Amino acid sequence: MKPVVIIVIVLILVFVSGYLMSYYFNKSSKSMDIELARLDSEVRTNKWIPASQVLEIMENKWKGMKSTWELLIDHQEIDNIDLSVSKMKEYVKGKDRVNALAEISSLKLLFEHIPKKDSLSLTNIL
Repeated sequence: MKPVVIIVIVLILVFVSGYLMSYYFNKSSKSMDIELARLDSEVRTNKWIPASQVLEIMENKWKGMKSTWELLIDHQEIDNIDLSVSKMKEYVKGKDRVNALAEISSLKLLFEHIPKKDSLSLTNIL
């Protein structure tokens, strides 16, 4: 009877931690998505000073999230986000509207993809 109880407890811990991890990824990626939407709006209207300010806020949020994300996901995904943010800084600094919008789109995709990829779902388990 004792092994069954231990197995049940371990399974409960796995599912609860999976749910909490999924919740955190969803919450933090939505936070970044809001900043990316603000940045998109500023870049589309060629407001480069406000775009730089939004980008700085977004970068600070990402630095805070990054340490937790590094513990939970593949480092290649984090490197992709870091690379994209780095490119974005240069595009905004250079007032390159087209490339900045393309990089915003890439970042949005990355922040949508990671929570889906790492969620606790039947398709990800199988």
